[in-house]
Amino acid sequence: MRVDNQIIILNPYLVQKSPNGREFRIVGVEKDLSCDPQWINGSKKYCWIVTIKFIDNSQRVMLYFNHRDECIKKLRNTATEKNFRLPDMTWRATALCLAELELKNRNLIYGS
Repeated sequence: MRVDNQIIILNPYLVQKSPNGREFRIVGVEKDLSCDPQWINGSKKYCWIVTIKFIDNSQRVMLYFNHRDECIKKLRNTATEKNFRLPDMTWRATALCLAELELKNRNLIYGS
């Protein structure tokens, strides 16, 4: 997935660097259920919400992606880890979405 000119790898175990040098980690991925899926080039595409957490100050940013995996909105949240908690259903949905996106990334990277 692309944010501006940077490609974000959807691996929650990988620490990545933003263009301004701040380290961040993926902490959540979920389907945006407010958008209906669309058929694009013969495959069903969804909108996604990816939450990243900056390592230096625990700031969270939610990135909203359209059906073409383009970032269309950024929502900043300055909450820290201890006072920011998603409902349990969101965490379960995030785990399922991460598995689905991992398969998608493998197909993009390895061409299988």
